[in-house]
Amino acid sequence: MSQPPPPNQPPGPPGEQPEQPPAAQGGFGPPVPPPAPPSGTPSYGTPAPEAGEGDPRTPPSSPAVPPQGQPGQPGYGYPQTPGTPPAAAGYGYPGTPPGGAGYGFPQGGPTPPASQQATLGGGFQATPPAGPYASPPTAGGQAGFGAPGAPGVPGPGGFVPPGSPGGSKRPPVWALVLGVVLVVLLAGGGTWFLVSDGDKNTSAENRDAGGGDPDPEGGAEGGGGEGGGGTLPAEPIQSSLAWEVPPIEVATDEILVRSKGAWFVDDALVRVLGNELISYDLATGQENWTLPFELSGGDCNASPNVDENRIAILQGRDCEVVSVVDIAAGEEITSIPLNSSITPDQYDYPAILGDTVAVSWGIGGGGYQISTGDQLWVSSTETRDCAEVSYMVVEQEFVSLMECGWLGEEGGSVRATDEAGNPTWEFEFTEFEGEPIEVRSLISVSPLTLLINVGEELTDGSEKIVVVNEDRTDFQHVLDYDSTRYVTPCETLMFPSCPLGVVHEGYLYLATNDVAGDNAVVAFNLSTGQAEYEADAINGGAIRPFAVQDGKILAYQPADYELEGMVVALDPEEESVSAVMALDRAAREKEYAMMGGGMFPHDNLPMWHENTLVLVDRTTYEDEESPPSVLAYR
Repeated sequence: MSQPPPPNQPPGPPGEQPEQPPAAQGGFGPPVPPPAPPSGTPSYGTPAPEAGEGDPRTPPSSPAVPPQGQPGQPGYGYPQTPGTPPAAAGYGYPGTPPGGAGYGFPQGGPTPPASQQATLGGGFQATPPAGPYASPPTAGGQAGFGAPGAPGVPGPGGFVPPGSPGGSKRPPVWALVLGVVLVVLLAGGGTWFLVSDGDKNTSAENRDAGGGDPDPEGGAEGGGGEGGGGTLPAEPIQSSLAWEVPPIEVATDEILVRSKGAWFVDDALVRVLGNELISYDLATGQENWTLPFELSGGDCNASPNVDENRIAILQGRDCEVVSVVDIAAGEEITSIPLNSSITPDQYDYPAILGDTVAVSWGIGGGGYQISTGDQLWVSSTETRDCAEVSYMVVEQEFVSLMECGWLGEEGGSVRATDEAGNPTWEFEFTEFEGEPIEVRSLISVSPLTLLINVGEELTDGSEKIVVVNEDRTDFQHVLDYDSTRYVTPCETLMFPSCPLGVVHEGYLYLATNDVAGDNAVVAFNLSTGQAEYEADAINGGAIRPFAVQDGKILAYQPADYELEGMVVALDPEEESVSAVMALDRAAREKEYAMMGGGMFPHDNLPMWHENTLVLVDRTTYEDEESPPSVLAYR
C-alpha cells in the first residue's frame, strides 16, 4: 500500500515582474490575434462543423504584463515538456500543434520522459503501474489547478475572492485576467493512439464491498454514480463531435446565467438552458421538445435526481413555485406554490421521490404531495430549534441535513426519511474533536461520508472528509484528505452536489492537485480512511473521475495545447487505466475552451450514456464569447 502524498509545499516568493511577456506566450496575457472564425454560428442541435473549423473567441481585455510569479511554469493539465512555445491563439484556446496529422499518424514533438516511453502499441503509451506517491514539488514552482495561491487566485475547488471563505461561483473573465496568469503553453504536437488493452498491474487487493451510491434513474450531472446505460465498448472509440449547442445569450445587466440540471432519459439528453428545459436526441442533437420556465437567471435549481422519468424544478422570480416535469414526454405534470415567507435560492435543490417533492429554503424546508399539492410536512427554525435545510434522494430515501440553532451553531443531524417524511435513520452531531462543525455536503451513505468544516475559522486545514461508524453514532475516522492536495469534490454550500468525487464499493476516488502540471486519481479506502493507490492520466496531463460504468471508474482527461481529450476507465481490481474514447481532434479548440482551463471544475461537467460523452457548460457569462453549451461525442 502506498503512503499518502505529503502536503504540498507553499509556492516560493514571487519573481521579478517582466517588462513585457514573450511574444510566444500562451494562456492568459496579451494574446496573439486568433484565427478567423468560421462563418455563421450553428443553431441548437445542428451538426458540428467539418474538421478543421475553429471557434475562436474574442480575447478579453488584459493587463500589459502578467502578475508577478515564476514565468514559464505549466499549470494543471500541461505536460512539462521543454521546447519553444508556439504562438498563442485567442483566449481560451491552445496554440495549433505543429505537424497536425490526424488520428493514427505520428506527431512531431519532444521525446517523452523515459518513464513514459513504453507503449502499448501503435504509439499509445501505457500508464505507469500504481506505485508510491510522487514527492512534492520544490518550492517556487508555479501553482496549478487548485493549488494554494495568493488571495484572488483560484484555490481548491474554484475561485476564491480575497476575504471569502470559498465559493463555487466563477467571476467574470475580467476578474480572472486581472488576477491570474497560471499557465504558459509549451510547444508540442500529437494525438491519441488507441489500442484495446495494455499492461496491467495485478497487485490490487480484494476490495471491501462498502457500497456506493447508485446514480439516479436516467443518469444525472451530479456525478459520482453509475454511468448511463449499456456497457463499455470492447474496443476504444475514436469519436467525432456529433453535435453541439451554442451558448445562450446573456443580458448585460445579468452578468452570468447558470444552467444547472442535465439528465439522460431513454435516448435523449434533457438539460436546463437559460430559462428553458430542452430535450435533445442523443444521436443527432435535434430538439425533441422545449418547455419555458422562469428560472431567475439560474438561481432556481432542479432536482439532481430523476424519479419515474420525472424531475422537480423551482421557478418564479423568487423560486417560489416547484414544478414536476415528465422529461420523457416533455410535459409539466403540476406546479405547487411553496407558500413560505422565505423562498429558495441558488443553494437550494428540490428532491423528488414517488408522490412527494421536498424543497428547502435556507432556514427550513417541507414536503409536498405531487398528486394533490398538499403540504405533507414543514420544518423551520422559525418555529422549532432544529430544521431541515437541504434535501436529496439516495437509495430511494430522502436524505436531509438538519441544523439546530442559528445557522447550525448548536449542531444538527443527517437523517433519512421515507416518501411520507417518516425517519428511518439519523446521525446527530454537535462538534468534532471539541470544535464546532459545519456539514457541507453528503458524499455517500454507504458508509455515511461527509464533507465538513471544523472550527470557527475557515482555513486550509478546516475542510475534512469524515466517515461515520456503521451504527451512525459517532465519527469513525477522518480521511487522509487535504484540500491543498486534492480537488474538493463538492460545491460550496450545496449539500447534494459532489460531482468531482466518485464512490464505488467502499472507495472514494478523488483527483489530486499537482503543481508540477500532471495529476492523478487517488483511491481512498472508506473503511480505513487511507489513500491506497493512485492512477495517472494516460500520457500525462490532467484527469478527473466522474462516473462508474461496468464496475470501473470513468475519468475524463481534458484537452490541452497538443492533445484532444479522452475518456479512460480505471479498473479498481487491477489499479490500471485503459482508453475508452479519444475525442475529436478537429474539435479540440472547442473542447479546450469549455473544459481545458481547469480553474472552475464544477462549472463544466462530463456525462456518459450509451457510449456517448456529453460535455456540459453550466455557466454562461455576458462579457465573453462563451464556449458551446453542449458538446456531444460518439
